[in-house]
Amino acid sequence: MFGALRRFGVGSVALRRYSTEVTLEEERAMSQLREILRTRSFTAEKVDMSPELREKVAREFDSFISEFALDHEFTDELNEYFERTLNNTTSLHEVVTARPATKMEHGNMRGFAAMPKLKRSQFEEPYTSQELFLRRLFHASSVAGSGAVVTDAYRPHEDVFAPASIKDTSVATLLAAGAHLGHITSRVRANCLPFIYGERDGIHIIDLDQTLTFLRRAAAVVEGVAQQGGIILFVGTRDGQERSVEVAANRAGGYYVHTRWAPGTLTNATNMSNTWERLEVDMGDRPTSRTLGTHLKSTIVKPDLVVVLNPVENRPMLNECLTARVPTIGLVDTDSEPSLLTYPIPANDDSLRACDLVLGVLSNAAKRGRQTRLADFGKFKQAEELAKSGEGFNA
Repeated sequence: MFGALRRFGVGSVALRRYSTEVTLEEERAMSQLREILRTRSFTAEKVDMSPELREKVAREFDSFISEFALDHEFTDELNEYFERTLNNTTSLHEVVTARPATKMEHGNMRGFAAMPKLKRSQFEEPYTSQELFLRRLFHASSVAGSGAVVTDAYRPHEDVFAPASIKDTSVATLLAAGAHLGHITSRVRANCLPFIYGERDGIHIIDLDQTLTFLRRAAAVVEGVAQQGGIILFVGTRDGQERSVEVAANRAGGYYVHTRWAPGTLTNATNMSNTWERLEVDMGDRPTSRTLGTHLKSTIVKPDLVVVLNPVENRPMLNECLTARVPTIGLVDTDSEPSLLTYPIPANDDSLRACDLVLGVLSNAAKRGRQTRLADFGKFKQAEELAKSGEGFNA
């Protein structure tokens, strides 16, 4: 330590470890030591801080030096650090300004000679955007591979944007999504008893074997409706279901409701859907540009299938679907009424992960059915064009 202080121009001072009185020479030595450490801390000077925060950091730094500078263990370690890092440098100015001409290693940035157009900052200035980018690259290359390798981790966005197909869905997948958790036993409905596997800690456990069976049946129904060109409506009005419902509807080529079901949408078509614009499309989802008659403009507009994630809150919508004879698919928890749904799926409707999983499987099925329909329609149009060209050739 003393050699390092002499190297920086600090006089030899007999620092005492347990002394409670600090002499003038010791105070001068600690003051010079603080300046040395501050100058050596290039990174601290790069941080853009407010004057109040900078003053607070300076006070904490001074308190640290005052507490540990008189400790001989600390001074010995600091002396070894200076001896190891400073080599033969004899002045503080040379320590700060010593830089290789062809290769630069300061902070987390290397190889300035290979990047002549790099915007560099001074020691008292914040890092530039290019320097920050290089620091991130260096950090990623040095520590990104350290630590444990996480496998089979749950990624919530995959259930929404890259959902699994029904073939890749198993009981383990449903179990991981929490689809087996029901409500407390006092809220059970009699019609849900066949879907219950057992009871644990006062709540009912849903039989996931039946859940998977009913989910496969619902996926087959959705795929068939989409293949026949039917309109599929996705309904999910709980908080957190907005994004998943919208993405599922876009994937299936259908429609969605994620705010509130307007009462009378299906049963009061005269006032609700009579003002909607009608558009006729072919099996390839392309407008036919045909002028619609008066009877077509006044007909009721209703979907061919409704997929609902929270049937308990959308009881009026289920009643309208029953009146308008629209088939429905929905999640049935232990407190729900499965008789209101055409194709119930016993599962936990309070879990967003379970809802996203079921919604992704059903929307994927609708996507497959729609792709099959578009492929068949493309073959039909090609055959029709070939037939027309053959008739013209024969004529």
